Amino acid sequence: MSSKVKRAIFILIFSEFLVCLGISLVIPVMPFLRNELHLSALDMGIMTSLFAFAQFVASPIVGRVSDRIGRKPVLAVGLFLYMVSEVLFALTNYLWLFDVSRLIGGLSAAMVVPTAMAFAADITTKRQRAKVISCFQWRVDPRSRNWWNFSRY
Repeated sequence: MSSKVKRAIFILIFSEFLVCLGISLVIPVMPFLRNELHLSALDMGIMTSLFAFAQFVASPIVGRVSDRIGRKPVLAVGLFLYMVSEVLFALTNYLWLFDVSRLIGGLSAAMVVPTAMAFAADITTKRQRAKVISCFQWRVDPRSRNWWNFSRY
């Protein structure tokens, strides 16, 4: 595997790592938001679940779009939208804007996570593909060491 492909895969894995942090980003600040904005448990539950719901709904649609227009534009827009959602989440004090931020974050996750895996499959050979895709396994099983020992590929 060339150094250019290794670098691309590292960037894909790092991008996916950042986006996957977004689904749980709200959890540490929930008690502060609840106390500061006097939110109910239902409000907090909806805000937490909107990210996953948006990702669930948008993933198949984004998959077709990335097949049609290419992986790089979808990844670039997805990372930009992720930045927008996190900045919006950091700067707002209104529940509806928190919800919009979480929806945008879920859409961006739907744009980055499956597209990054598809892009990794596109730039590797059939022989390398399983090893490279296993580098993305840390999302499912953090005990997996494949993504850590990336240099052996």
